[in-house]
Amino acid sequence: MKLHHIGIATRNIDETSRLLEQFGYWGDEIKLDTEQNVYVRFLHHRFNPDLELIGGGKSYISGKSIIRKKRDMCLPFVL
Repeated sequence: MKLHHIGIATRNIDETSRLLEQFGYWGDEIKLDTEQNVYVRFLHHRFNPDLELIGGGKSYISGKSIIRKKRDMCLPFVL
């Protein structure tokens, strides 16, 4: 079994992306996920699993509101 990606709720997608770029990640454009009604950005790494940043970025929504909406989701941590 191969891990596809890890989802991370964040208050600011842009700031979190800049932090993770220091560890070798690069990313796609921020997009609206209309099914979940959140903004997302996928980050890629040469050796590590992809990351899906969910929430914040450009002050769209807060990470806390995602957690309230998605109580059935397991989020490893919130930046």
